[in-house]
Amino acid sequence: MRTARMMELESMLCGVPDVINLLPYNTSAQLNHRPVTVKGMKASECLWPDRDMKAWLETVTGAGLY
Repeated sequence: MRTARMMELESMLCGVPDVINLLPYNTSAQLNHRPVTVKGMKASECLWPDRDMKAWLETVTGAGLY
């Protein structure tokens, strides 16, 4: 199943002759701000990698991140 984020990523990569020319931080941020599912999850549930990583880091370090 293709999502809007996947189509957005495909359109972003469509006009790029070489992926090396992409800015790593921007590309990574775009890839991590999308809903993902894990096998066995309910269809109504999803993970957001950027949000979940931030929550995990705050839990582990005990510090609030901006």
